[in-house]
Amino acid sequence: MASRRPRSGLYRSSGGGGMRGGRLPPRLFVKIKPLRKRYRGEAADLDSSDTGMKELTQDEIRLKDLMLRIGQGNENEIPRNIESFAPALESDLERHSAFIHGMLLECASNMPQNAAIYACLIAVVAKSKPEFGKSFVDHLSFEIQEYIDSAQTHTTSFRSIVRLACCLHNVKVISEESLFDCIKICIEVARRSPAQASDRTLYSILASLVWLDLLWDTNSERVESIIADCQKLMASRNSFLFLDRLRENNGKKAREDSLERLWRLIKTRKESKRPIVVPTPHVKLKSSFAGLTSLDLKISGENAKKLSQASYIHPIQYPFAMFVKKMDEKATELERVVVSNILSDILDLFKDKPKVVALVLNQLKFQIPYRHLIIESILGSLLEMPRAPNPPPWYGALLYELLRKDGKTYAPLFAMAINSVYVRAGRVDTEVLDRIASYFALHISNFKYQWPWNKWQSVMEMDELDEKRIFVSEILRSCVRLSRLRIYTLPSVFAPIEPPRPSTRYYIDIKLPNDKKGKINEKDPSEEDDDDEEDGKDNDKDEKDEMDVDKNKEKSPSVTFKPMDAFDDLCDLFHDRRKAALITQWLENLSLPSDETNPEIALIPLKLFLSAFLETSKASISHFVNLLARYGPQLRSLITSAKHGAEAVRIVADFHSKDDSRFVIVAGKLMHSAILHPTQVIYWSLLSTDEPLELMRYVRFEVLKEAINRMLHRKSLALSRNLDVDDMGKQRSGTYETVQQEVKKTFIMAFKCFSKSILRLQKAKEAKTKGSEKLLEYTHARLREFGRWFATDIRPFLNDIQKHLDKAAPSFVKEELKNLHTFCQPDDISEVESKGNERKD
Repeated sequence: MASRRPRSGLYRSSGGGGMRGGRLPPRLFVKIKPLRKRYRGEAADLDSSDTGMKELTQDEIRLKDLMLRIGQGNENEIPRNIESFAPALESDLERHSAFIHGMLLECASNMPQNAAIYACLIAVVAKSKPEFGKSFVDHLSFEIQEYIDSAQTHTTSFRSIVRLACCLHNVKVISEESLFDCIKICIEVARRSPAQASDRTLYSILASLVWLDLLWDTNSERVESIIADCQKLMASRNSFLFLDRLRENNGKKAREDSLERLWRLIKTRKESKRPIVVPTPHVKLKSSFAGLTSLDLKISGENAKKLSQASYIHPIQYPFAMFVKKMDEKATELERVVVSNILSDILDLFKDKPKVVALVLNQLKFQIPYRHLIIESILGSLLEMPRAPNPPPWYGALLYELLRKDGKTYAPLFAMAINSVYVRAGRVDTEVLDRIASYFALHISNFKYQWPWNKWQSVMEMDELDEKRIFVSEILRSCVRLSRLRIYTLPSVFAPIEPPRPSTRYYIDIKLPNDKKGKINEKDPSEEDDDDEEDGKDNDKDEKDEMDVDKNKEKSPSVTFKPMDAFDDLCDLFHDRRKAALITQWLENLSLPSDETNPEIALIPLKLFLSAFLETSKASISHFVNLLARYGPQLRSLITSAKHGAEAVRIVADFHSKDDSRFVIVAGKLMHSAILHPTQVIYWSLLSTDEPLELMRYVRFEVLKEAINRMLHRKSLALSRNLDVDDMGKQRSGTYETVQQEVKKTFIMAFKCFSKSILRLQKAKEAKTKGSEKLLEYTHARLREFGRWFATDIRPFLNDIQKHLDKAAPSFVKEELKNLHTFCQPDDISEVESKGNERKD
């Protein structure tokens, strides 16, 4: 029997009558959570709701399109849309019950701003079809139970499910007693969870309670009981590790984090009005579901899995408001928090689809000014600690789409946000300035580096170590890295802090027995294009004949060996893409000095090969990757000892001494290909300089983090595969215990280097050396960043680190280690160590 169509324009195509606005893309949604098993009701198999696994029928496409568009239109149209769509949904329940269950839950989860709308739709249908209401509540109970049992209550999708449950209680679908029992179970799960997971779960509970009508009833005993339980949990939380507070008023005032702010607003809710920022159709549709029998959620906390800190780490929002309160106009602080929470959920739910996020954000409608909150949420996600959930290009793609759709609205807001970071540069973490500077350079590179640079000219009158000047300097450095050209649109006043044009150079230091000076050849970047043209002409020569001649040559005496001539010949072979076997034979036939007392002679083949390899591949990263794929095994075979590895790192670093960003990429690729060992790169990052500022420069610090991440990856491979393998799957000497010792030694060495730098700066501060106080604060910030970045990895070695530190270690270092100890639960350490013991067995 054909389904009845309601008397409405809902079935018309987009742009016609009925709801306003165009259609959302059919593949808008992501799965809310990969469940361990599928829910199967008494008469419904929800496998059919998995729209990504099979083709949708015409009826399912029609239902999905209507569900996506039911929340569009103004507030007065939404109740009419619900009443007109409910009969169509009822007529399709018999044939598409499973699909309707899944899509309703998916829509409410992926469009948090419409949770109340979908709750009203469910209530209206359940009024005439009680079996539908019962089966949907059973499905919802199953989903919540799965989150609790699998220790996933800290996720954004769980918050969406609890928010829907609160909205269903508002329309009398779910009973009050069962809802509050469910919330109490979630609070108990939060109490037994590690610090970060506990905070996330508690935030989800509080953010969902804001949608509950009963929260604003001052006479509800159950609400007061929940508030009392939350109060106990808030009193026991620790928020010191991953969150450095903004320094305001000379340290007298610290800003609240997102959880503290939401908790304060809920505690003082009696002094403010209820937030109304989204449509609340249940107020006008009370008669449509009057007399509806409330159903119970069937939730149990008996099988709740305990989440260990060793297996969980989640970003925390940095407490930084980029816009002044007057931009909210008459909106209350709680309304601003509710909108920001919805925006953050959307960013998290579609984190792999920036274009979809931009589309959803552009179609949002709230009853308060919210465009500036979109910019604040995007940049707030970029500044989450200890790591941003998405890479910088993701945020660049998202903001580019927003500016492309509505540049007149978002461009001034983005400029205001960046300027707020500039104004408060001295009151935020160094890591915040690093991220904003790097991302901002990437962003304006999409717009030909157009920016009102003149407004920042005042930094040239500031001290060299002033945070604002460093911030602008890092932006200019990042711009030049991206452009690889001088940015002529900059005012000439920035010339003293403008970095030189990025350029790579050939650097080789070969000391022959009769030549005490090394050979250095540095090319002028302006001549690079001419050199490339000449190389193109030389490529027409027949190198095969020359190779045959070289094969028949006898080795010349050591005095005839000329490093620069050999380097040029090797570069020609690389340019011509000669086979790797021919280059290996050319190296074997190389006439080297026969001085056994000079250990540098054995390094000559490596220096020649690596220097020529880098010189040939300097045109772009693509050239480097292609040559690495062709000649990587030969390069790996030349590094036969730790000394060779250290020399290879030095050559790569010297070659990119004027191109920091490329050095980070090249070093990462060489480590990934098992050519450079992570420990050698770590030693270079920590021990190759004694200058505190140079030691903790952004690029050097990025190389350090990349190398430690590669080492930790090797450790996980050795543990999971029961093999000792490197990143390329090649078996290496040693065992899991060897890798574990390398990791331990690295963290000990890192804290020793930090201690050494801090002690030296403290002495300089006591001697009132200029700039020492700023450098000390800078080093403190890097130590905090290092600790929170590798918190879960440092945890098993905290006792060893403390033992190896001198008694004269700075108090700041000891305090940071103490914070890590407090954050670390004893059972978590034993769990990590037990995994190592299992590996031994």
